[in-house]
Amino acid sequence: MKIKSRDVAFFFLGVFFLITINAVLDWEGTKEAYNEAYRNARFVESPN
Repeated sequence: MKIKSRDVAFFFLGVFFLITINAVLDWEGTKEAYNEAYRNARFVESPN
């Protein structure tokens, strides 16, 4: 059985769809996690 590019495309489309559905169903948790990560990343200094 050969894996075709169509199979890979459908796999990634399915993963993207599941992540999107999860984000929509748990919108408050997703928004809070994004805001917390943004607040933590804003103050990280560049190594240069």
